[in-house]
Amino acid sequence: PTVAACWDGVGVSEHELSPADFGLTQRPLAELTVSDADESAARVRSVLAGERGAARDIVLANASCALWVAGICREPVDGVDCAANAIDSGAAAERLSHWVRVSSAAVG
Repeated sequence: PTVAACWDGVGVSEHELSPADFGLTQRPLAELTVSDADESAARVRSVLAGERGAARDIVLANASCALWVAGICREPVDGVDCAANAIDSGAAAERLSHWVRVSSAAVG
């Protein structure tokens, strides 16, 4: 599990979250380990290409929390389906490609 600390304008509340809270399976940390930046980038691309597994699960949980922080979802766990749809539809991969093009153009 992990603990999320949230500021609501008045005070801080803590939420303990586990994969089960998101409808996801607890997996060994070793399934997420990469050796270098190239392997990390390949893992991100495999998740966005629809590969299932520990990396996708952590992306779904983190994206769900981001949607909650942005006010799009009512609870931290409510964005899993939205995040999965963004991956499965190809929208997330297209957004990554867009930012790669934009950042490459800015550098070169």
